[in-house]
Amino acid sequence: ATAFVVSAPSQGYRDFEGLPWTLRMGYDPEEIFAPVAELRRALLALSVGVAAAALLGGLLLARHIARPIVALTEVAKVVSQDKDYSVRAAPVSHGEMRTLVDAFNTMLGRIQQHNQALIATNVRLSAEVTQRKRVEHEQKLLLDQLEARNQELKDFAYVVSHDLKAPLRGITVLAEWLEEDYRDKLGDDGAEQVRLLHSRATRMHGLIDGILQYSRIGRMEDDAEPIDLNELVAEIIDAVAPPEHIKIVVQDALPTILSGRVRMTQVFQNLISNAIKYMDKPEGRVEIGCAEEAGELTFHVSDNGPGIDVRQFENIFRMFHTLAPHDTNESTGIGLALVKKIVECYGGRIWVASEIGKGSTFFFTIPKEVPETCHEKLQTHVVD
Repeated sequence: ATAFVVSAPSQGYRDFEGLPWTLRMGYDPEEIFAPVAELRRALLALSVGVAAAALLGGLLLARHIARPIVALTEVAKVVSQDKDYSVRAAPVSHGEMRTLVDAFNTMLGRIQQHNQALIATNVRLSAEVTQRKRVEHEQKLLLDQLEARNQELKDFAYVVSHDLKAPLRGITVLAEWLEEDYRDKLGDDGAEQVRLLHSRATRMHGLIDGILQYSRIGRMEDDAEPIDLNELVAEIIDAVAPPEHIKIVVQDALPTILSGRVRMTQVFQNLISNAIKYMDKPEGRVEIGCAEEAGELTFHVSDNGPGIDVRQFENIFRMFHTLAPHDTNESTGIGLALVKKIVECYGGRIWVASEIGKGSTFFFTIPKEVPETCHEKLQTHVVD
């Protein structure tokens, strides 16, 4: 083996001259470094053991951690693919994974509850939709039948009215001829009977005309146009020619509206004519006005006439209803019914306020934006 030699010559130093000889020592390197080699081998073995233990522990720990994650992943796949919210992840006994798995299972439970509630709601909605479709179908059938019946009634009223006009015209002409040419020969009683005949025929003629007007409301062509109600009311006043003892006053300025002229004329003419016809005061007064409120126009026609009993407020808007006995009244009882139908056709309302002996006030409203009614679009709104 190679010797390891150490020489220590004696050369002296400072005051020492040294010795006349040299010390030499020799060692075997293997013998010297044997403990180091042994320590190296021990450290290597320890490192390998520690590394192996760490690797094995890491594998075991990873497997312990990964097992619940893999199970959780499998459950998530089943939920996403099959939409089965009843499955649950296997419980874990400890650690953060337990918290995660418990939270995941709680979430699945809530989703399952919401899903069941949603299914129940869908079933209920489906049943309601089916029921509604059935009801709508039945309503459509009823509406079709009702429309057909209404059309039959309108046609019947139209045909009957036209068929009745011809003989009534003959009766009216005959009564006029008897009154003019045979009055002296008929005597007082005969003349009175002829007068009553002429009056009844005239009233029947007016009744037929009223029925025709009433039946035409829903199908009458009356295109909307700008109407200055001040001019319209003035024309109506000129047409009805009120007696001198009745004064008609228009309060403030009436608006200009976009509406059917014929319908608006029928409304105002009937209300003004009724106020004049039933006036019983020596100094009669009829007032016409309008107020705008709550998105609609509220018109009123008031008078200081005899007034109306509160018990008659609803009846006066019915067909053929009059306040006076038919034998003493020439009214057909259609005018206010016609007005009510036209106003409601425009989406408005009509009512009366009155007190016996103190006059009456008829109110009616016209919305600024009129809905689709009377089987056509009636666009009535304020222009100015």
